[in-house]
Amino acid sequence: MKLNLGCGTYKLDDYINIDIDKSVNPNIICNLGGDILPFKDNSVDYVYSKHFLEHLVQEETKHLLMELYRICKNKSLIDFIVPHYMNPVAYQLGHRQRISENYFDVFKKFFDVDYHVSLQRYRPKYKRLPLPFLMIIPCNIYFTLEVRK
Repeated sequence: MKLNLGCGTYKLDDYINIDIDKSVNPNIICNLGGDILPFKDNSVDYVYSKHFLEHLVQEETKHLLMELYRICKNKSLIDFIVPHYMNPVAYQLGHRQRISENYFDVFKKFFDVDYHVSLQRYRPKYKRLPLPFLMIIPCNIYFTLEVRK
């Protein structure tokens, strides 16, 4: 079983697409930051989320990560793609937190669960300024969490 969290209009075939917005016609309507996820314990193989996590506050993220740990199988992977905090997109209306490479380190203090977090990569954009150097503006951060039970 594969989940696409906060899918919006970006729905994936062969995934259960989940969103809070009824108008995007997800497979499941759910408040991912507060609801109990409607899946059995240890039933999910893979979770994907693109440009959703930044719309939650930290307490909602904590709730979501606890629920994902409950429903995911051992060694399941969870991929989050988020805008880097230095990316101007990170400051758009509706984005409730700014995310850096060390984002998940904060949550390790709160958990009685075990995730292995790896920063896959981030893609920098290079924007030429009217100066004799390039300013590096990171675009997105790609995190992979591995559930360990």
